[in-house]
Amino acid sequence: MIFSANVLLCAITAAAHDDTTTEDVTSLVSAERAFARTSAEKGMDSAFMAFLSDDAIIFRPHPVNGQEWFRTHPVPSIALSWSPGFADVSSSGDLGYTTGPWMARDRTDSTAPPSYGDFVSVWRKRGREWKVDLDLGVSHPAPPEEVQFSSPRSRSGQHSLVRPDTSSMMAAWSRLLAQEREVFGDSLAPVPVRNLVSSLSPDARVFRPGHLPILGSDSAKKLLDSRSGTFFRRQLGGGISRDGDLGYTYGVYHSYGENRADEKGGYYLTLWKRGGTGDWDIVLDLENRHSKQ
Repeated sequence: MIFSANVLLCAITAAAHDDTTTEDVTSLVSAERAFARTSAEKGMDSAFMAFLSDDAIIFRPHPVNGQEWFRTHPVPSIALSWSPGFADVSSSGDLGYTTGPWMARDRTDSTAPPSYGDFVSVWRKRGREWKVDLDLGVSHPAPPEEVQFSSPRSRSGQHSLVRPDTSSMMAAWSRLLAQEREVFGDSLAPVPVRNLVSSLSPDARVFRPGHLPILGSDSAKKLLDSRSGTFFRRQLGGGISRDGDLGYTYGVYHSYGENRADEKGGYYLTLWKRGGTGDWDIVLDLENRHSKQ
């Protein structure tokens, strides 16, 4: 009887978590669409200043405070439009991310062809409002078709009845960082590019410059296995959700071909999700190349 009661309690709790997560994803997507609508109606600078958090990170091309950058730089001469194609939120509803296609047009030259790419925005709830904590993207050719929004998978079997606290958050964060160091190597011991595959979730999203979004670990494996050489990453920052089931890291990466002198580099953003076993899986990985570090 006690066992049955516990099973029922877990089922009720899981259902409540799923309902809450669905509501949180809906509110996050609404925030992203309002962000895009503001850009179309009032301009890119007004939109970013309205939706970025006070300490948000954007890349121009290096990481800078977004609010300060838009306050101190001329209004960009481009019309930027975008839409969410996917979003997910932590079980605690305080951390989430969105991704989808963007298009940029030169406002000063109507004959110039548009540019295309995909964005990834990390959002954190501040009070009752979602604010962007980090925004990064890649450029690629025009997509062959319009992207339709898709919802995240159910979290069945991934819930915890433990009330989140500071110590559990720090323990989860420490485990995430330890796993990242193991997967991504360091400057003294770069690892094979394909090392990344081992931590990808089955439905991971991978973004690389010049490529349309790569969906699923099988497709990502084909791309990464075809690339020889080594790489390493150096983390610059990140964050974790209150319940410790969703986190992100960003920083600098360096990759080398067969010849060590053949070096490329840029910035990365990785979204991590913790499963029922406590291990972290990569659900999204983005590299944005920059020629000089």
